Amino acid sequence: MSTLPSSPLAVALTYVPRVSLALCAAGPTMRQQGETEDGERGQRPGGDGPLLAALTGVAWTRHDGVPHQHCCCTVDMRDTRGLRGTVWWLQLAHPRALQLQLIGAPAAAAAVAALLDALLAPLGAAVQALAVVEACPRGRYLRNVAAVGGLCQLAELDLRDTAVADLRPLRACRLLRRLLLSFCEGLRDLAGLEGLDRLAVLHLAGTRVEDLTPLRGCGGLRELSVYKCVRVRSLAGVEALSLLEDLDLGYTAVSDLTPLRGCPGLLRLSLCECEEVFSLEGLEGLTALRELVVGCAAVCDVRPLATCRQLRELRMEGCLCLGSLAGIEHLTGVEQLALSDAIVHDLRELHGCARLRRLALSNCGYLRSLEDLTGVAALEELTLSHMRRIKRLEVLRDCRALRKVELYNIDQSMDVEPLAHVPHLEVVRV
Repeated sequence: MSTLPSSPLAVALTYVPRVSLALCAAGPTMRQQGETEDGERGQRPGGDGPLLAALTGVAWTRHDGVPHQHCCCTVDMRDTRGLRGTVWWLQLAHPRALQLQLIGAPAAAAAVAALLDALLAPLGAAVQALAVVEACPRGRYLRNVAAVGGLCQLAELDLRDTAVADLRPLRACRLLRRLLLSFCEGLRDLAGLEGLDRLAVLHLAGTRVEDLTPLRGCGGLRELSVYKCVRVRSLAGVEALSLLEDLDLGYTAVSDLTPLRGCPGLLRLSLCECEEVFSLEGLEGLTALRELVVGCAAVCDVRPLATCRQLRELRMEGCLCLGSLAGIEHLTGVEQLALSDAIVHDLRELHGCARLRRLALSNCGYLRSLEDLTGVAALEELTLSHMRRIKRLEVLRDCRALRKVELYNIDQSMDVEPLAHVPHLEVVRV
């Protein structure tokens, strides 16, 4: 191996056994050198080592005096000597971020778990300033985060797709702002999060969590995802999140939306495939809402949306019982609207949507005419998909702002010729 410039990286290479050469992500020359030398030694990062720890966000100065803030050291931890050296290097370099990566299929899960514990256990004393800890999506053997509780400066923790089930050690991480727990299939409750009032981002997608009431103590939350948390039936606890801006309830068993009245600053809300929602009551107070996805097959009334005057994008997907758009005429600011599977007979309410530029209609089998669109003055793009009963398009010639029409799976008998000579209009048929 050629001599590297004097730096914490060079020291790490001296003291840490079995290092896969550290790569400086911000320096292409250093990165090229590292890849070449790794190839010569047959130890390229991502090779046969079962477990790698990447120490990221470390600032050091190269020999030319140019500092780099986004450096990465990859350490092959197939033995405890490597782990001891890694902890020593952490003490020396004071990184702000630690990334754990699981590479390949380890021979024994217990051995990998022991290696992880050996690395994490000393961190509380070794790296008090550590701000970010990330376990890659394949780190399924990471179960115990007790050592993380000693990281008093921890601001971000990424444990996606790990085996973590107990969050109580996080009670001491009072500065935690971002916590990613998506697809931690062993996670059943949120005990431990009650007092994390600085937590701003929480992702729980695909976990087995049922009760959201511990979130009442997380008053600083701005982004919450319980996507595919199929056991979540109640929003109790969410009513206390007055600063919440982004909420994903997709594929949950939630039925009552009234707790959302406590979230007046909500900007984005997804109700995709929320089959237990029969009413949109509770959304009438969301006057700041800008993006809304309603995928509720049983919803038949959208009038609660009439007060959501800031709404810019509305997607009504799979609304099989929706027979009227009454209420939508009050959404004067909406710019994009998608409507699928509804049983509406006309679109006259859209006349009130003065800023509507993009409209997508899919499988609305009771709609026979597009004549109402002539009253939508700002309409620029129209997409029609599986609209079998629409036969005549000539009325679109009166949509003066229309620039593009996309037709997907439309009956071959539909005559597009009347649009062929409309100036500045593009017609795409698939």
